Amino acid sequence: MTYDIVSSQGAAVQPQTIQTDDLYSRFMAYCEGLKDTTIKGYAVAIRHFIEWIRVNGIRQPQRADIVAYKKSLKNERSEKTGAPLAPGT
Repeated sequence: MTYDIVSSQGAAVQPQTIQTDDLYSRFMAYCEGLKDTTIKGYAVAIRHFIEWIRVNGIRQPQRADIVAYKKSLKNERSEKTGAPLAPGT
């Protein structure tokens, strides 16, 4: 899956195509040395966020997108139990 990410270098704005799989892999590499349970939790959260930005057509997440994502989590339910997600989820 690819997204066009816009980065600013000086006055020029240059679009870049970023592989979300690559971003996921780089983030997980950054997590090396953490406890396995922490890494598993981060992996679930990152995959969920990447799917949310894909579904919502977001190409360059901004603060408002993060706020909207957090609000959307309040309406999410556990796939296993159907119960609302815990605030820390």
